Amino acid sequence: ADIVEDSMGPKAVQDWDPEKDGEHWQALYDEAQAVVTEQQAMLETFWSCVQRLGEENEMLRRDVLALADMERQAQEIETATHRLGELEECVRQNKRLDALIKEVTAERGELRKELFEVKSDLELKTESLAS
Repeated sequence: ADIVEDSMGPKAVQDWDPEKDGEHWQALYDEAQAVVTEQQAMLETFWSCVQRLGEENEMLRRDVLALADMERQAQEIETATHRLGELEECVRQNKRLDALIKEVTAERGELRKELFEVKSDLELKTESLAS
C-alpha cells in the first residue's frame, strides 16, 4: 500500500484491489525486470566490446611501433646502401690510382735510364772535348 501511495497518491490506496492491481503490478514488475536483464546483457556486451577494442588498440599500437622500427631500419639500409656505393666508387678510384702510380713509376724508371744514358754520353763527350 505504501508503494501504491508513493507512486500513485493516497486515492489509489482506497481504490486498491489486491487481486486485480496485484497482477497489474506484478506484470509491470516482470516487464521492468526483463528490461533490466536486457540492459544488463547489453551493458556486458558493451564492456566486452570495450575490452576487445582495448586489446585491438594495443595490438595496433604494437604494429605501429613495429612499422616505425621497420621504417627506421629501411632508412638505415638505404643510407648504408648509398654509403656502400660511395665506398665502391672509392675502391674503383683507388684501383685507377694504383694503376697510374705503377705507370708513373715505370715511366720514372725509364726516364732515369734515359737520364743516366744522357749523363754518360755527356761525360764521354766532355772527356773527349777536354782531351
